[in-house]
Amino acid sequence: MKKQKAWMAVMSACVLVLASGCASSPEQPAKEPTAQQPQTPPAGKTPEKTEPNTAPNTQKPTEQPQPATGGQQQQPAPTQPEAGKTVAVPQKKPTPANKNNLTNELILHPSIVIGKTTMDEMIAAYGQPVKTDIRPTPYKVPVAGGSKPVEQIMASFLVNPITGEKYDKPYPFYFTKERKILAAAPVFLLRDELYEKQQKGTATFQDLINSYGKVTRITNTFVQFIDYDHHIALRAEKAADGKMVATITKYDLFYAGQPAALADYEETARLAQKLNEIMGEDKKKR
Repeated sequence: MKKQKAWMAVMSACVLVLASGCASSPEQPAKEPTAQQPQTPPAGKTPEKTEPNTAPNTQKPTEQPQPATGGQQQQPAPTQPEAGKTVAVPQKKPTPANKNNLTNELILHPSIVIGKTTMDEMIAAYGQPVKTDIRPTPYKVPVAGGSKPVEQIMASFLVNPITGEKYDKPYPFYFTKERKILAAAPVFLLRDELYEKQQKGTATFQDLINSYGKVTRITNTFVQFIDYDHHIALRAEKAADGKMVATITKYDLFYAGQPAALADYEETARLAQKLNEIMGEDKKKR
């Protein structure tokens, strides 16, 4: 039985790796959501309501994992600041000895921390969100007769995630439905020189690999890193305009009370990661 189960897991992962080569196909398994990320915002502007463009995505927990937020969308290209205005530039984040350690990336601002900040705290600090929506995550948990996606709350707040101040454009955040804890958000790439390259549209997947370490999954259109020690996923992909967009997720929050489903998800991710490594080595030998 153990051999049969292991063989079935390998076959499942192989199917996923093959599917990953068709990233542009509408029949591809749902990707981790890459939510809309605002331009590098100038500080000190007066908020006005606008609504973000978002769209849902789902994915089975036994499929190759990717960062979870809940909507697939492009980020607007950054623009040059208006004359005489100061642009808020985020500080670089240190690159740890273990590059796959993504804990520092959870801190968007001291007042906005993925895995800690609640939706109520965001409302208290920034007012009611300009838009909320209940959406499925890419993560599923078992139910009688099958499985179902875990739902989340997408809430767009008028906040500058760099400065922690109110802002005039909405920024999407993704909260767990029950406890309303911030579980995912779009992020700027802040290690090494990635932020500058991200703004210029010159960042490459190899640049990210140099900064974030071992890849969990990579295709022609996206790259993903998983910090298994802390249950964090970072996914980056190129938007239609060629600029890199990224999302980070504390995905274990979506598996609260479902440790077996979380373990299954990560086991499949590790298996697919190993297969990617084998395929990569095979390509080098050709």
